[in-house]
Amino acid sequence: MLSAFASVKGYKSYRVKNGEGSWFIQKLLTELKEAHSSKYYSTHLLDLLTQVQLTVAMKKGKATPDGEPRKKVIVKQMPCFQSSLRKKFYLLPPVLPS
Repeated sequence: MLSAFASVKGYKSYRVKNGEGSWFIQKLLTELKEAHSSKYYSTHLLDLLTQVQLTVAMKKGKATPDGEPRKKVIVKQMPCFQSSLRKKFYLLPPVLPS
């Protein structure tokens, strides 16, 4: 089983203002699109999630704390994943009928 979370338990995940999802979802989709290109088919899924985790953890943003609409604070986010995979898992290209 493999589970991925936008942030660790008890903490918030942050969204981009344009409504295109959280930092985690945006980076995950970017990595999956890159993995879909032929040169990335050799990328193990846990390596891909580790890259997402690193990128999101390095990101900083500004948010308004609950109950204080005039105050902005710097925020960070730490995604995490749990795996019980026993073998490497790769996303392979689709096989098209001939």
